[in-house]
Amino acid sequence: MTLRKKTAFMQWIDREIKADKGLARRVSQLVSEMKAESCGVSKSVLDLARHGQRVVLRRGRKPVAAVVSIADLRLLQKLDEQNFGDLRAVRAELKRKGTMPWEKVEADLGLK
Repeated sequence: MTLRKKTAFMQWIDREIKADKGLARRVSQLVSEMKAESCGVSKSVLDLARHGQRVVLRRGRKPVAAVVSIADLRLLQKLDEQNFGDLRAVRAELKRKGTMPWEKVEADLGLK
């Protein structure tokens, strides 16, 4: 097959996929599964994550990674943003007001 025919064929596939949303989802899922399998992640692990199960990957007995659903990932990202937002606010306040030596805190609270 010549390069021109391959290009025309790929353009035809792109048009077919864009025209059929169900096909687009199936192709996307198939490509994701192929990528995962090429990296050593089995389809069953992906299926578990897709259905809300959390999968811990271990090297020996040590947990090294986790596969979670997109919903769980989004929740973790949202919590992370909230916590870092609070941390940024605290750091800004410390910069604005400054800090107090621990000895003064102890004395003010009657701990020393």
